[in-house]
Amino acid sequence: MLSVDLGKALLQERVTTSKLGRSKMDLIMGEYSHWSPHSNNVFKGHTDAAWGCTITSNNLYAFSGSCDNLIRIWEVITQKEIGQLSGHTDAINSLALVEDDKVLISASWDKTIKLWDWQNRTEITTLGTHNSAIYAMQLSTNKEYLITGDAGGIAKIWKMSSRSYEGEISCNGNTIFGVWITDDLKDIVIGDFGCNIRFFNFDDKCCIDTFESNAGPIQCLAVTHNKKYLIFGTRNNIIKVWNYNDKSVHCTFTSHRHWVRNVIVTSDDKFFISASPDKTMRIFNISDQIEEYKIEGNEGFVNAICLSQDNQYLLACASDGLMRSWKLGFPARNKILKGHTGTIVSIIISQDNQWIISGSEDKTIKIWNMQTGINEYTLTDHTGSVNDLYLTYNMNKLISVSDDKQVLLWDFNTKTVIKNLEGHKDVVYCLALSFDENLMATGDKNMKIYLWDMRTETLDRIISGHTDTIFALAFTNDAKTLVSGSADCTVGVTNIETSEFSRIKAKCGLINTIALSPDNKFLVIGDRDNIVYLWDWNEKRLIAKFTEHTDFIRFVVFLDNTTFLSVSNDSKVNMWNAVEEKHELELKGHSGSVRCGNFTKDRKAITGGYDFNIILWDLDNVQSLELANIDSLLSSYLYLANIKTGGMPSEKNCNLMFSPIRMNLAHIYAYRGHSELLRRSLEAGTEIRRDTDLHSPLHYAIDRNCQDCTDVIFSFLSDLHDTDIQKFVRYSYALRDDFEKIVQSRSKYVENFLAAAFYKVKDIASFGVPKGELPILFYSPTKRFEINNFVMPSGLVGPDDVEVPIEFRTLPFAIHHLQGSTGSIEMLNSIKNCGNSRILRTDFIKTYIRDKWNNLWYYILFLTFLLWGNLILLTLLIAFKEKNYDKESYFQALSMCLTVINILLGTYECIQAYSSGIRYINDIWNIIDIFRLIITFAWLVVVNFIPEFPYYIILTWVMAALNFLRGLSGFRAFDTTRYYTRLIIKSCLDSISFLLIFFYSTFSFGVLFHIASEASNSMFSIWKTPYELSMGDFTNTESFSLEYVCFMIATIINVIIILNLLISILADSFEAFQAEAEYIDCMEMAEFVSELETLMFWKRDLNSPSYFQMCRLVVGSGQGSWEGRFNAMSGMVDNMKSDLMEYLDKINQKQDLILKKLEANK
Repeated sequence: MLSVDLGKALLQERVTTSKLGRSKMDLIMGEYSHWSPHSNNVFKGHTDAAWGCTITSNNLYAFSGSCDNLIRIWEVITQKEIGQLSGHTDAINSLALVEDDKVLISASWDKTIKLWDWQNRTEITTLGTHNSAIYAMQLSTNKEYLITGDAGGIAKIWKMSSRSYEGEISCNGNTIFGVWITDDLKDIVIGDFGCNIRFFNFDDKCCIDTFESNAGPIQCLAVTHNKKYLIFGTRNNIIKVWNYNDKSVHCTFTSHRHWVRNVIVTSDDKFFISASPDKTMRIFNISDQIEEYKIEGNEGFVNAICLSQDNQYLLACASDGLMRSWKLGFPARNKILKGHTGTIVSIIISQDNQWIISGSEDKTIKIWNMQTGINEYTLTDHTGSVNDLYLTYNMNKLISVSDDKQVLLWDFNTKTVIKNLEGHKDVVYCLALSFDENLMATGDKNMKIYLWDMRTETLDRIISGHTDTIFALAFTNDAKTLVSGSADCTVGVTNIETSEFSRIKAKCGLINTIALSPDNKFLVIGDRDNIVYLWDWNEKRLIAKFTEHTDFIRFVVFLDNTTFLSVSNDSKVNMWNAVEEKHELELKGHSGSVRCGNFTKDRKAITGGYDFNIILWDLDNVQSLELANIDSLLSSYLYLANIKTGGMPSEKNCNLMFSPIRMNLAHIYAYRGHSELLRRSLEAGTEIRRDTDLHSPLHYAIDRNCQDCTDVIFSFLSDLHDTDIQKFVRYSYALRDDFEKIVQSRSKYVENFLAAAFYKVKDIASFGVPKGELPILFYSPTKRFEINNFVMPSGLVGPDDVEVPIEFRTLPFAIHHLQGSTGSIEMLNSIKNCGNSRILRTDFIKTYIRDKWNNLWYYILFLTFLLWGNLILLTLLIAFKEKNYDKESYFQALSMCLTVINILLGTYECIQAYSSGIRYINDIWNIIDIFRLIITFAWLVVVNFIPEFPYYIILTWVMAALNFLRGLSGFRAFDTTRYYTRLIIKSCLDSISFLLIFFYSTFSFGVLFHIASEASNSMFSIWKTPYELSMGDFTNTESFSLEYVCFMIATIINVIIILNLLISILADSFEAFQAEAEYIDCMEMAEFVSELETLMFWKRDLNSPSYFQMCRLVVGSGQGSWEGRFNAMSGMVDNMKSDLMEYLDKINQKQDLILKKLEANK
């Protein structure tokens, strides 16, 4: 349970674990692992069955009534009993609180209703009595009236303010178990043991109608606050939900296995909770007509339940004498301001964040205190709907426009009208002021924009051009441009200096609203086609369309340069991320269309709607295990419970944002390693996105070494590429910070993903005259393709230029590419350390590496010539030394040249070691270079200054061997020889195990020859003789002897069998190498490029990621070389295997389902 004690423990855990460097996700998942939907706190003290319960509005104190005739008072936090109330002589089955929770009401089987001063533990009075046991009680929502029902079929109504009896209702002797007064105080509903539901007029207590339940004796009932549904439970274990108006059945639930004792409705009317002697409580979704969750934990029959006023706590009393509490929710993060009697059309916030100012169709402007939510001032000078408002930065003037055609200037301090700016001939819908507040624009139904000089408060000019009503206006920051949105489906652009007006065809529906981001980078448009359009304002082009709304878009507004809000007739408030082009949150709370919105200075959202309510939404103060979306009060509990119990992801849960870091189901399943649930959630519509810590689900899957989850994400994205390219690009963009990890992944699907990620850009010319040899690469600072970077403009194409079929490809995100930058080196290291070498054959990796190789080609060539020049000079010096030319001047010159070359190569190694750090010594070639340099310099000293060095030959041999070994790397510079250097190394490595056997066999026969030989041989002959035999050299004997027998056996085993086996092994190694030649070639280039870029330490900070764009000839899917065909076949087999496994999984699932149904029917 999310109890206070657990909260304290988790707070301590945060303090402790933060010191250990755990991430926010680790902390939240740590809390989640402690949480259980069935955890509860126990209140123990009653000596008999507990029946009635209630809790104070501040959730500090709870009360329970029992068959032990006592009411016990409990401290909720500690579950300690702090008092008792005695006076009843039989079981207390109903409790309620009135008068600001100071007075407790109790109803009992002893036929009495009592009022208690529970704080002083005293009885105030007996409110009244019945002639038989009281079985039902309900307090009206406004706490003005109480209704009680008894075993004799009589219901009595009491007025709580006067503590007086108001009247009674008879149900013809049928025991009453359910009573309800509707919120509008018009109806009374009663359910009785005779299976009847009776409806009475509240005022005259007359029966309006009676219905048969058709479900058995009524045990309990409730009416939703909006009077839309009637819910009742029966002794036949049935719960029915009726449409209140026509009494038709909305839905029926039969999941309880015993009577339904109690039903309670949540304050938002979205759910109801039932209790039963089957020891369970169940949560039902009214609109979706489903059972959401079964709460367990009671050890006795559940007699009664109570939901706290804020829906955070559920109390249950049971036959075992215990009361238990479950934490179902969190404090509400939305605040409702009521006072308007018409639709709220506009809302603005004062600069000091102290005032909310709203305009309404009720023709008033209301000014609300932000802290208290109290309406402190109401301005009534308008005679029509107040459509738009503006408060100056200094908070001196308020401006309003209205249906009454007026533009009013108010003194905000005195709340009086200063001036009416006359000029409009029709309804004025919108206004906007320039950044310096010197110029104001107003737009009307008459298709005119009026520009006002606010320094003189006079009309400056009128702008015409739109052909329908103007609904929205916005100035750019420099006050040089006015942007307008109109019902003519165009965006107007007015040059303020010249008054020149032009229109942009937005290719949308009737425009209701527009908004510019604070930095003027983005323009958002909302239309009556239910679509939100995101534009790049500087380039005047559409970036994205959002279709989450299902009705007219009424208003859009920016919070900052990234986040904006949209409201709609579909009653939804949506939050969006403009930079990442994605939906962030959905806020639910309005009961009708939402008309306007804004943001407070402390980043709260505020909206007004057709329900006459203003709602203030707290977007930031989200608790660790709470949904960031604001929806039903039980949503967080149900969301967590479904995950905790391994429930299947539902469509409505897929994109709910959870916790302060706004993760979704994909993050949770990837973190916890639930690959199957992750797959199903993605298929159900869960988005791949980043949380506020900038981590994607893939980050958590890779970081926690969950290969199955990694495979699921790559496989899903690869398939998505073929079905919805726009969604694929958006999802892949969320992985941009994980790209190096993607490249290093061992997943068998990573190759498919990287192939898909380098996607073909549509809607660009498919023919053109290239500017150079194809392919042409370009690193762009923006995602947008500038075709002139690749092909010649049509005006420059000559008569001899031939158009060719071309295609454009790019990545969904920017990558590092600048030579020597930290990002580029990390990228190259990722490619070098790739877990799946097959990525090296993908177009992107090959193109990226080849481009870097070409850019470094002259450096590569220079380094190769240095290596080979070093070998040439070395060979000449050795030859001259043997001819005793070491005293000649040219020998000294050559020695000097060799010294200079090795100083350059040594400098190269020093820079590399400095740049690479400790990683430098992890490469065997670097160690060889160190020894090579040391021995080469030592040899130069010897040949020049120590002519009689005793170990000259050994030193020279070692020096030459190391230099020629290092000289092999020079062949990496050329495409035709590059991969042979790796082939030699691979062949040697593949032969190591075999060579051990060969050396063992050779040595064995050497010993046998030594024994069989009659001649006296040295110990060296033990190795020499059989080894020479293997190489084809043997001195035969003239007669048959033991030595000849050894010869026969040795030739059969060593020469015929083992050496031919070596040929087979090397052939297999070469064949496998040929299949991987494409990978190896790319890897060799990547390693060489990485080695060179590591030297460029002065470029480390040049990290500027760009979009990798390529124009190339259109190529077919076939591959001509045998390696290509082999790789294609390999990919086809992998795909077939994956499809087959998926098909088998579906068959197994169907079999399991059939078996479960067969078992259920037994």
